[in-house]
Amino acid sequence: LSSRLSSCEMPGSSLVKHVETAGYAYMWFVVVQMTFLSLAPYILPNRIQNAISLVLYGKDYTENQLPELSARPIIEIIHRVGGAVYLVIGGLQFTPSFREKGWGLHRTFGKIFLLFGSTGAVTGTVWSILSPFGGFPEAIPTTLFCVLKLYTSYKAYVCAKKNHLVEHRRWVLRSFTIGLAVGTIRVMYLVLLMLGDARNGPRTFFTSLFWAGWSAHSIVVELYIFVTSLEGNANATERGNRKIK
Repeated sequence: LSSRLSSCEMPGSSLVKHVETAGYAYMWFVVVQMTFLSLAPYILPNRIQNAISLVLYGKDYTENQLPELSARPIIEIIHRVGGAVYLVIGGLQFTPSFREKGWGLHRTFGKIFLLFGSTGAVTGTVWSILSPFGGFPEAIPTTLFCVLKLYTSYKAYVCAKKNHLVEHRRWVLRSFTIGLAVGTIRVMYLVLLMLGDARNGPRTFFTSLFWAGWSAHSIVVELYIFVTSLEGNANATERGNRKIK
């Protein structure tokens, strides 16, 4: 009986695997979406870019906010191009087949990932202070989550240096989740535009979407880390029991 039980899968482990599969698919959806939109001003004619922007962001954002952002080209390039590199590398870092290519490559890409993730958070916060689409309140969530982004990136780096790989993975997951939340905020904003609730006054919804997107992502990732840590502890206990027997 004991050998039978030890070979059984933990309750809920199959659900965790389904959640991981769904999360992986959603991650790449956000990576592709945000990478394309970040690089659109540099790879698409203005006419096409404006047409896409009208659909995704509405008239107010396209005609008033985008020119504001373009007026600060250095910040825009660092945020857009660096952000695109960060997203693609982040997606690859969470792809098992890529990690298996070698730890040296993983470490090098990891440093680039943490660097551009941090610069993206800082430039995004600067934008929200200098040119807030949702008014001054927009700077509050962007500053808060910028600090969290920098802190989680720092913790991920320190854990990697100390070879605490389990903790490193958790902190990287927290860090990347904050970045991916921006893609979810874009999707939520688009839904409001399609429903017509934000088309005439999108600025009033903008700050609330920042809070909703980042908070939702943070809650989901902490739940995932909590459940998988319980599963890991149970598996470690099970291995210990096997050795004792």
